[in-house]
Amino acid sequence: QKIYPQYGATKTPHVYLLQKTAKGNVVKYIGAIDDNYQDAKAVTTKYVEKAVDALLAGKQIEQTETRAIGCSIKV
Repeated sequence: QKIYPQYGATKTPHVYLLQKTAKGNVVKYIGAIDDNYQDAKAVTTKYVEKAVDALLAGKQIEQTETRAIGCSIKV
């Protein structure tokens, strides 16, 4: 509950993919896990998986931000 305000998370799930660098952690992706929060079988784009794969391959992430959809974070 101390971390989410620092990054601006407003929903759960709200993904923040960080990359460790010599200067500290850098946010590389912010947003939804995939493009269908209601039906896992209907997912066509896996945003987080694509972002992680790109980072691991040393490539640029194509889509660095999407809109997180879910319940608001309650404190």
